[in-house]
Amino acid sequence: MFYEYAFTPDVFEPEVLRDPGLFIIIDQLLAGILENGMIADLNKDRLFRHVAGRLRQADLDTDVKARIEARLECLHDRHRLVRHPKSNGDPPASVDDWLSLALQSHSRTPFDAMFLGETLLRRSENMLRRCGLTDATVVELSRALESISWAGRQRTERLRMIESEFRRVLSPVLRHARSVSLVDRFLSPGKPRFWKTIRLVAELTGSRGHGQQLEARIHIHAGDPYPESPSDRLDRWEQQLSGLNADVGAKHSYVVHLWGRCRTAAVTCTIAMC
Repeated sequence: MFYEYAFTPDVFEPEVLRDPGLFIIIDQLLAGILENGMIADLNKDRLFRHVAGRLRQADLDTDVKARIEARLECLHDRHRLVRHPKSNGDPPASVDDWLSLALQSHSRTPFDAMFLGETLLRRSENMLRRCGLTDATVVELSRALESISWAGRQRTERLRMIESEFRRVLSPVLRHARSVSLVDRFLSPGKPRFWKTIRLVAELTGSRGHGQQLEARIHIHAGDPYPESPSDRLDRWEQQLSGLNADVGAKHSYVVHLWGRCRTAAVTCTIAMC
């Protein structure tokens, strides 16, 4: 399972990080998100630029600062800080503005939780209530680790073999993806049960709920079709994939790898053998 969270920048303020208990909570949240989550980088990646700048200037214990910076850098390197739309007006000038941006993104594609500092949450309670947000969605930092939205995370889930179940689980995984690999030696063009999976992946990959769907490269790793020749099999893959983007409204590229006798082929507009 994969989860997406939003943080307001007050969570990373020096007075918060100087509190040993709150520092531990933030550290554990970031560590958990590194395992199976991502964070909304609001205002088209400006949020964590803002946070990083504040951290550099903050008068903090060296170990505390280094630990948080290392967590954020690792999230960035793993592409777990995902861009959300830029503010339509002036750049956010306060934590209230950042919260407003988070709520706008949440209205398009709901977060699993939003973590706020105590002061911001208190003065925003009436507004959040009018928005219909519950305590399970908007969580005050000191209660984060015990909240339902965090404690109820799962790393695995058993699914029924129906499209709605796969769609529910794959949507958050593929929403911000730029590259996807499907690996199954039994994958074969023309078989409906396999094609449904490929079509679903093409539809969900890069579908962020705002703006244009991200362009991605989808790698299909299938078995060597012996005794069918690789060229014949690749012709069938090309024919099958040729109309997929138009069908799902995407602009992905597709690469088919045939495994078994060290033969690989790429499918884009033409077939290339190596």
